[in-house]
Formats: sequence, C-alpha cells, structure tokens
Amino acid sequence: MKNPVITDSFDIELPDLPGNYVLVYHNGCSFEFNHKTLGNHPLYAGWYFYTGSAHGSGGLRSRIHRHLIADAKVHWHIDFLKRVMKMQQVWYDLHEVNQECMITRTIMSVEGAGIPIKGFGASDCHEGCPAHLVSFTQDVSPDLVYRTLGTAGLGLVKKIIL
Repeated sequence: MKNPVITDSFDIELPDLPGNYVLVYHNGCSFEFNHKTLGNHPLYAGWYFYTGSAHGSGGLRSRIHRHLIADAKVHWHIDFLKRVMKMQQVWYDLHEVNQECMITRTIMSVEGAGIPIKGFGASDCHEGCPAHLVSFTQDVSPDLVYRTLGTAGLGLVKKIIL
C-alpha cells in the first residue's frame, strides 16, 4: 500500500541548517511489517514517532523533504514505513549536535511508549538505543509527546503536514 498523501510538492518552509527532527506518523490499521534484515513485526494501529538528524549537506530542508517524497528510493528503514503509514507532522530543532538519541529517550519516557521494531532507524546509533522508532498503540496525543519534549528542554518547532 502506497501513501497517497505525501507528494513531491514541498509546501512547508524548512531551513537548510543542521538539526534534529521527529516524523510523526499515524497508522490506522494493524498490519505485518516485513523487512529482510529487521524481520517480520506486527505494527498495530496507533501513533509512531521516528527520530532522525540532518547534519549533512542541505541540512533539515534536504533530509525532511526527502522523507516527504512517497516514492523516494529506499535507503533508510523509514523509507519502508512511510509507504504504508500516513505522516501527520514534522517537528525539528536547529542544532549543531546530533540529539536524536536524547529525543528518542524522551519520547520513550512517555507512558505507553513501545519499541515496535528493535533496531529500526538505529543502525548507526552509538548510545545503545533499542530503536529510533517509538510507538503508542493506546490513545496518546502527539501533543502530549510534543509537550514532553518541550518540558525536557528539547523545544522543537512543530510543522503540520496534513
């Protein structure tokens, strides 16, 4: 199933500076996720938060815009997931330091958080994160997660996609 909503039209303004980001996805129904190295995993209906960083050429603008392209060449773990889930929001901060592990740990501190696929998005993680994808299958508002990040001093800018 391909995500029909995310397109090549980039109608959100993003800086071309280094930073960290969270992609917020909603999964409306449960399905089996199959990946040749990560294995098979049930992904239940709920909210999914993928944390990444953009410290290379083009910064946040290049990285996030690439994530917005539905049929972008598969390169990262998230490229498999974005084809079957609906992206709702993008949150980001401008920061020279890679903080994706700190952001992930903060999201994991919210009650009800789970790791749906061990190792997902964390193949280059040096801080021992179980994954950089966190899920909530109960009724958890993305706003609660966003406020939790702010309370922890990780004030990210919220951009609504849909």
